[in-house]
Parts: sequence; C-alpha cells; structure tokens
Amino acid sequence: MKRVWKCDHCSHTGMNKVKVQEHEDGCTFNPVNKTCYTCDNRVSGAYYDSSDECKINDMSYFFDMDDNDGKICKDWVNSEERTLKLKQLKLKTK
Repeated sequence: MKRVWKCDHCSHTGMNKVKVQEHEDGCTFNPVNKTCYTCDNRVSGAYYDSSDECKINDMSYFFDMDDNDGKICKDWVNSEERTLKLKQLKLKTK
C-alpha cells in the first residue's frame, strides 16, 4: 500500500504532497477559484460538459478562457460557500 494525497475538490491524486497542493489551489472545482463548475447559475447539460449553460451569461466567454487566467464572473454565486463563511463569522463574533 502507498500513501497518496487527494485533492479536496476533485478526484486528482498523487504521491507528491506539494504537487497535489498546487493542483488543489488551482482546481476547477475549488470554490475559491469561482469557476463555472462551482457556480449556482450553472445548468448542467444532459450529455456532456460542453452542453452546459449559464442562467445569466453567454457561456462562450467562459469556455474560451483557460484555467486561472484571471477572468472571474461578476455573477458567480455559491450558496454552500456563502453558508460556510457566515458560520465562520458567527463563530468569530461569539
């Protein structure tokens, strides 16, 4: 058996802790990166990823961009992320 590290946001694994951490920091499924995959406005396509749609914006803008190229949607919303932040704030104020 080998010890491996796993990304907290996807199924990426590896034996090098630093490389897995680097992946996790830029992972498409990490809510911190605010990508379409973690947005509540994303409507999953029926058959494959390229059929996804956004309730608000034209998706061609987002599919043309590379991961971590600095473009973040101003309409990005994630209710789970917001709930976690509110819980943390409540704990800090007590």
